[in-house]
Amino acid sequence: VEDCLESIRPRILKYYGRMIMKRVETLLRGNKTESAIDILRRKKLMRFRYAMKKKLGGIVFSLGLLLGGVILLIAGDYILTHAKESVNWPSTDGVIIFSKVVGGGSRGGGGGGGHRIGSGAMGGGGPSYRARIHYKYTVNGKKYTSHRISYKEIDVHAAVKRYPKGKNVKVYYRPGDPSTAALETGVDFLPYLLYVLAIAFILYSFWKFYSFFVRGKA
Repeated sequence: VEDCLESIRPRILKYYGRMIMKRVETLLRGNKTESAIDILRRKKLMRFRYAMKKKLGGIVFSLGLLLGGVILLIAGDYILTHAKESVNWPSTDGVIIFSKVVGGGSRGGGGGGGHRIGSGAMGGGGPSYRARIHYKYTVNGKKYTSHRISYKEIDVHAAVKRYPKGKNVKVYYRPGDPSTAALETGVDFLPYLLYVLAIAFILYSFWKFYSFFVRGKA
């Protein structure tokens, strides 16, 4: 029995702890080998289940990061493509039909919060606001309405002051799709920032996958 205990002690202490080791010692010295084996089997099963839950949680987290990175990559590409195109878009006359700052709740708390790139939102660590500006315009005799201010980051309060209700404005629209329009054109850092975040998310998710499936096996 003592030789047996000496041979299994390091592994039991490593994987199950001193308390289980004491119980196994007591059972083996009392010639209750089957009970000792049963305890180890149950503990091994519990440890396996815990490891699987941990791995599954990590896989779900990594998939979430990967999906978030892909979404950011698509969003960055969409914004950059339209922002570059908008420089050469034709313009038509329009009028502001609604202009107001909305929100004020904490970011991520629902309601009026949230950072909407290019649709008039301003980020920050505190309350979040959006410039809700709607305008109407006509292209080739067909009437349209839109809310896109710019493909750039903007100051929402300044935007509402710049575009009050009833003001006549120049509306820049996409030639192949006049329903896509903006009041301001050009590119700034936003799409590139989204690209950087997307690459960081994707690389980190791959590293997590590597940790689970390659390093985990080792």
